[in-house]
Amino acid sequence: MAPDHRIMAGCRERFKSKESYIRMDQDLQEDLLEGSQGRGWHRMLERINKFEQIVYYVLLILLAFVILLSVIELVYLIFIGLISDFSFRLDNQEILTIFGFFLLILIGIELLDTIKAYIAKHEIHVEVIVLLAIIAVARKIILLDPFVETALSDLTQIGLGIIAICLSAGYYLIKKAGTYTP
Repeated sequence: MAPDHRIMAGCRERFKSKESYIRMDQDLQEDLLEGSQGRGWHRMLERINKFEQIVYYVLLILLAFVILLSVIELVYLIFIGLISDFSFRLDNQEILTIFGFFLLILIGIELLDTIKAYIAKHEIHVEVIVLLAIIAVARKIILLDPFVETALSDLTQIGLGIIAICLSAGYYLIKKAGTYTP
């Protein structure tokens, strides 16, 4: 049997169980390495994997740096908002700005956690991605300023509500299915 047919037959057998489906990519790489051109493929795949790891670490460092700067800016905004008029209170616009920064930092931390999990386990957790989307939509809804004259249209508000409901239902189904256990 030619190596290509052997690989395809092996794939069909591997798809029978859920656990083996996850390892399909690694097994295909091993099957390719057994062929006559395996050494070239092996070197190329090693280089690509090493490049991916470098990119993930650079993204991790950059995201951590952005989160650090955001936290510093948030502290500065709170300090200036409280001290600037000596009344030690924040007005509505300042509170909305601070809430926006809090939620943005929370989204950044969740992204950082997602990248860390991918580096450690080479898995992307769908639950975390859906949770990020829920936080992003909630941020948009929370930051709607009711005092602005040019508010969002009714269709936009309905759309945001539908997106929030759909993401929440998806998150519920993911949790109920038990696809991710922390």
